[in-house]
Amino acid sequence: PDGNLDICLTTPGGLEPRRLTFSAAHDTHPTWSRDGAWIYFSSNREDSRQVWRMTPDADAVPVRVTSCGDAWGAYESADGRSLYVVRQRGRDAWSVWKMPVDGGEGTEIVTDLASHWFVDVTATGIYYLTSALPGGQLRYHRFADGSDTPLLTLEKRSGFGLAACPDDSCVLYTTYDVDTTELMYVERFR
Repeated sequence: PDGNLDICLTTPGGLEPRRLTFSAAHDTHPTWSRDGAWIYFSSNREDSRQVWRMTPDADAVPVRVTSCGDAWGAYESADGRSLYVVRQRGRDAWSVWKMPVDGGEGTEIVTDLASHWFVDVTATGIYYLTSALPGGQLRYHRFADGSDTPLLTLEKRSGFGLAACPDDSCVLYTTYDVDTTELMYVERFR
């Protein structure tokens, strides 16, 4: 309503969304903590895009979690101790960093991410796309041994988003069935 992106909360019953952030900044990419106590989100409300967290209450005060710059999203580990932060490394270069949940230094663990939209974290690893274009790979980075395995190669261009089932039984991603623009000619139009 104020011309910027905000975080809102709705219920499964479809009640009117309740706005949680009221900053003049763009607040995006919300994710829940594993226990449901926090919402992590990305915001440019200070010097650069950072990850913040807040309780899911309209009167809650957001707390900055990262200080690394260009942080576009965060996923909490299953044990609640670590945060996997998606960071932009360049114009079309993204990576995933692991850091303590309360802030601090991080370690880069996935370096070939297509975008902040194409990643999800489960208890056992990270699913991600290397490119949204045909030929890009859906890959899996396993926490247990650090291995990084290709799962499939995209045959069609992917749209926005990727989600993995918490039990690693499936991964969902979007594709474009038709990726063209058509020029139409209309005769005798009045």
